Amino acid sequence: METNTGEGAAVMTAEARRLEIPLLAARIVMGAQTSSNWHGKQDTVRVYFDDNEWAIHVKDYDLAAAIAGEIKKLWIDLSAKSNCLSTPTVALEVVTLAAALYARRTDNRAGKKGIIMLSDNDGCGFWRMRLPARFMPGDGWFADITSAVVKYERLLEYDTIFVQRFHEWDAFYVLEKLKKAGKRIIYDIDDDLFSIPRENPAANVIRKDQQFAALEIMRLAVVVIAATPVLKVRLEQDLGLKGKVVVVPNALDLEDMVPTALCGSPDGVRRIFWQGGTTHAEDWTVCLSAIEKVMQEENDIRLTLLGFLPPIVLDMVKRRGWHNRVEHSGFSEPETYYQMIKHVRAEVGLAPLIDNQFNRGKSPLKLIENSVIGMPTVASRVAPYESAIEDGKSGYLVSTPDEWYLALKALLSDEKKQKEILTEARKYVAEEHDIRKVALEWSAILCQ
Repeated sequence: METNTGEGAAVMTAEARRLEIPLLAARIVMGAQTSSNWHGKQDTVRVYFDDNEWAIHVKDYDLAAAIAGEIKKLWIDLSAKSNCLSTPTVALEVVTLAAALYARRTDNRAGKKGIIMLSDNDGCGFWRMRLPARFMPGDGWFADITSAVVKYERLLEYDTIFVQRFHEWDAFYVLEKLKKAGKRIIYDIDDDLFSIPRENPAANVIRKDQQFAALEIMRLAVVVIAATPVLKVRLEQDLGLKGKVVVVPNALDLEDMVPTALCGSPDGVRRIFWQGGTTHAEDWTVCLSAIEKVMQEENDIRLTLLGFLPPIVLDMVKRRGWHNRVEHSGFSEPETYYQMIKHVRAEVGLAPLIDNQFNRGKSPLKLIENSVIGMPTVASRVAPYESAIEDGKSGYLVSTPDEWYLALKALLSDEKKQKEILTEARKYVAEEHDIRKVALEWSAILCQ
């Protein structure tokens, strides 16, 4: 399957390219100013011409620039007209020539059906759109992936509209029109948007109005894809979507796995590792006292965090005696985050969760990531980890501060046990969360 990904600018559809690439090529010929990496987006080129500005996907710009180069070779360099490009007559000639040159190029999308994936900006978009699309078999299909705003007219060029976490009424009305126009709407959800605790920052974004909009958009969809069986039950039984929800789990590329021989910190200290975002602030209350106790007893242990720095951890760091005991690095783009975690070396990975409806709908992401990068996991005895970890064999399931403490002590002091647990955890991940297997499930749903 041919895929194109964009954040700052969406890749043009085949029909849009036919109409707009010649105009873009003509602007380049006539002296348009261009800037790459526009607003920090590597996929976006800014084109400025005649007091107008456009954000263009780099693949579309490269095509237009190649056609502009052909025009200069075929026409301008052999013509005195190059000095009067700004006149309407000559400008029209440039556009006409650009259209002819574009028509000569083979459109490798001709005759194929199209999917547009309207991606979340955060990790959800990486896990459930960008990564699966790289591995989806889809003969006769192409996919464009973007987090940019796409006009309704452009969306009409696609057969399937795949959306993620949409929860706005404006989006509902557009998707309703698309459904009436015969387009397949597919909705993806990896968190229980209807059970967000009040202390979770997401509760300030997704209120009752957004929840109702999300539910109505799901009702428009031919299929709702959930990340976990718990979330599927919640959507079907409690929210009236019975018979519409299917489960496709999160998955990673297991060929990226760090060799087992490389697990553990390489520099003489031992590390406890956690990665995650702001929605996990309250989850740290279940494990921090045990971590603090372990670190007070043994001076060669560091707490390493990637992403969000929880306030209660920051409070601990400010206390006397904790200088250089906590290592923290933030992240921005999900792809960058994924590249960073592949280089983490630690003895233990954490997966703390408070037991509530919202957390029970989550997937065992930290177990998957920790297993790939080479560390055993200690997790809260809460779904999703209850069904993913065999306690004491493929990880540790814990409920109380004392259980957290004992599990951390056991793994930090026993390298053999670390590797045994990691080996068993990787067997589970290879069976349930291998992107090459899971991509077949995505393709079966999307490519119909």
